[in-house]
Amino acid sequence: MEMNAAAIADELLQLVTEECLGVALFGEERYQSLGIGASSAGRAAALQEVAGGRGARLAGAECLQGALLPAVGLACVLPADRSRALAGNVLRLRRHSELACQVMSMSNLLPPGRSGEYLRALALVHWERAWSAEAVALLERAERLFRDSGQAAEALATRRLRVLLHAELGGDGEALVLYEATGPATVDDRPWLGARAALAAAFCLAARGEAGDGKTALHARTQGRKLALEVTEEAERLYLQWLAARAEARRPGGRREAEAVLAGLREPALRLWPVGDVILLLLDLQVCRTPGRERLDLAVVEEDLRSVAPSADELAATRKAFGMIRHLAGSLSAWGMAELAGRTVRNVFRLFHPAGLRPLPFRVPWPTKAVELSQMEAQ
Repeated sequence: MEMNAAAIADELLQLVTEECLGVALFGEERYQSLGIGASSAGRAAALQEVAGGRGARLAGAECLQGALLPAVGLACVLPADRSRALAGNVLRLRRHSELACQVMSMSNLLPPGRSGEYLRALALVHWERAWSAEAVALLERAERLFRDSGQAAEALATRRLRVLLHAELGGDGEALVLYEATGPATVDDRPWLGARAALAAAFCLAARGEAGDGKTALHARTQGRKLALEVTEEAERLYLQWLAARAEARRPGGRREAEAVLAGLREPALRLWPVGDVILLLLDLQVCRTPGRERLDLAVVEEDLRSVAPSADELAATRKAFGMIRHLAGSLSAWGMAELAGRTVRNVFRLFHPAGLRPLPFRVPWPTKAVELSQMEAQ
């Protein structure tokens, strides 16, 4: 059952206080080796286990900001960047990205964080506020900091986030450059993230269509589907099936097979996803049903959306997005119009109805080294 805002505030404050006091008194290395706060990893993970489906945002979340302010004096310690990143991510996962920015800066009482963990968490917050340029710059800096500090796994995860962001923005070339430099994903790396990056790359390769891209795209699709098998969360598994189907649809001759898959995903998407994500799936389905080079008929998608029974806010955001799409589309092909529509729907919902999109299911990792060391010392 979802925690209420007051309970979340209490738990976050306790985690921040424990870590900051431990670091201030013992220093990072001693703090870890003593195993102080070793149980914090599980508590931090629990705070970030949030269903991303359709529904209201967390009521009364503003109390989080005030509850965390007493930790300002403690949070001046550099390693506490991780605590600030966690607090911001907990709010982002509950679709309160604007409030997350305020909490991460403690209402501007603290300077910006300097760690890769802080910058990456802030980048995700900006990404989901439709502040794309800031997100691009912050992720690049975060990756460099992780790499320079020898945190190869976190640098790799951040590189994959950059792949997803550039692909979402329509920067297929940059996404592919980044993807080709990531190396193979394994089940030990956040499988959902490796799967998303591989399937996004497969779509970009199919769209580019240069010599050799077909074979590379097939390899990326295969890799993405393999990693997707390691994902257990139902809504995310469905999301990866959608990404695989749209990558299949984008390749020459792939529309018919992809149409059948996308049609089968429609009903579970209506049950598990908020309306903005459902729109993205329906747009791809309509592309597969659009013959040749004909233009995408948005009226069909709008008609299909009636089965979602959108709320007043969802309906307003949908109408605003579709109005902008029609104004900007010009003579774009079905795929060109669908890609423009996808970017527009995401931006409009992020700005006017954040609860209408699933948040990126990225969790701020909490240190587990303390657990391992304390177990060793106990032997």
